[in-house]
Amino acid sequence: ALNIKGNSNDYLLWANLADAYRWSPSDKNKAKAAYQQALNILQQQFSDEIQSAEIHSRKALFQAKIGLQKQALISVEHTLTIAPENTEMVFNAVVTYEVLGKRAKAIQQLKKLLGLNYPLNIIQVEPELTDLRRSAQYQALLLEHNQNSTNIHTE
Repeated sequence: ALNIKGNSNDYLLWANLADAYRWSPSDKNKAKAAYQQALNILQQQFSDEIQSAEIHSRKALFQAKIGLQKQALISVEHTLTIAPENTEMVFNAVVTYEVLGKRAKAIQQLKKLLGLNYPLNIIQVEPELTDLRRSAQYQALLLEHNQNSTNIHTE
């Protein structure tokens, strides 16, 4: 796909390639360079002045996956300031925090996400959230969410 004319400047294609590398044991070492390329293209195409939550959200994800913790935290916080109730942006924040090892923040945003009625099945299949889903905090959050949902339906 990257060899098709014009596609080498598509940050989403580079990010998809990076994700594929990240989950392929034999290609895992290629992921960082592909994420860096996606980030470079994203930053060339969109200036920091652009107040797009989606751009800052993607930037945060790429930065986190490269290991740029400080920059990723700035980007994710900026995203949540711009679009605190946008479910896609909050979901990306959950993933970003989890990739960064900030489990408490990931759980906090996940609780918010569930309160915004985000589909649980999407959370349950996101590979970046595998370890989070195995945690006691996640199980407790699900239990609380299910109890709250049951209470709403019985009232």
